[in-house]
Amino acid sequence: MSPLLAESVYWHFPVLIVTVSLVYSATRYERWDLILKEALSWGGRMTVFLVAIGVVLFLISILDWPGWAVGGLIAAVVAGFYAVSMALSGADHHARPT
Repeated sequence: MSPLLAESVYWHFPVLIVTVSLVYSATRYERWDLILKEALSWGGRMTVFLVAIGVVLFLISILDWPGWAVGGLIAAVVAGFYAVSMALSGADHHARPT
């Protein structure tokens, strides 16, 4: 049995989320207050997405569902993530210019 704080790939996730969020935000903004605000938003969305993927994979591994049900579960999670992401970021921000 491995110790609780054993070496694992999952310990790198928080560092990667912070780093990717800051770099992505810094490519869009130059002021630190805007960079940090966007990084928190982006990091939160990325964390929720990774947790949702983990939950879906866990459910798939423990439940004996037919293929169509697994596809429906994945589609529901993706649609829910998209809807929440659009609601939090503002739909006008991603609208196509006319």
